[in-house]
Amino acid sequence: MQRKIDLHMHTNASDGTWSPDEVIENVIKNNIEIFAIADHDETGNIFETERLAKKNNLGFIRCIEFSAKAFDLECHILGYDVDIYDKALIKRMEKTKRNKYNRETKLIEMLVKDYEFKNVSVKEFEEYRRKNTDGVASINYLEDKGIAKNLTEFTYYKEKVVLSPDEDLPPAEEIIPMVKNAGGVAVLAHPSYHYPKSVMSTEQLDFFKDLDIDGIECYCTYNKPEKNFKYYVDYCKKTSIEISGGRHAPWRLR
Repeated sequence: MQRKIDLHMHTNASDGTWSPDEVIENVIKNNIEIFAIADHDETGNIFETERLAKKNNLGFIRCIEFSAKAFDLECHILGYDVDIYDKALIKRMEKTKRNKYNRETKLIEMLVKDYEFKNVSVKEFEEYRRKNTDGVASINYLEDKGIAKNLTEFTYYKEKVVLSPDEDLPPAEEIIPMVKNAGGVAVLAHPSYHYPKSVMSTEQLDFFKDLDIDGIECYCTYNKPEKNFKYYVDYCKKTSIEISGGRHAPWRLR
């Protein structure tokens, strides 16, 4: 009998909408036996979710989804079973969160200055960000304003923001060894994130393989259509890399 497993879920500690209680409620409702919380650069809800999972006899895996860059694009590295007290890991997460917060502000400034959008302002966005704590504030704000109706449109604007190297996300070459040094398993999340209905090239996947990535998230909403699942699975089998998967909602994460 097949077991239902979801290795990529979010809570309202990062860009999800569910509290730990709601995560457990939905895991039970969907008959998921083993799951992982993988909040972005955040560990805030791990312990409470873990406590509730044990109380309900559910399999739970600690995970953090680290923001990084490769090929001059944002990418995400899942760190399963990492030591969340690791000092280098904590320092990196705190810096990344500060940089992401500042990047959101710079995004709004750019939209006003370079694109002359009249219906947004930094002052209004700061107030919006304080009141709207579920999901990614900048995604939801631009959607509400009718500026970015989907993830592709939002990403287009986000990647136009000019950042210095110190303000930007860390390279994958830094994050993957950090995860492994903290005792974790490093998995490349949703490889088709920047390639809707297509796939990351073999050459790009080889880049992560050469960094000693442990696994690839082959089964994921971002990777659809399903023929792309096979492409990633075949690559993993050929290179002896682990196969992973998670549901992961692609838009409106609140």
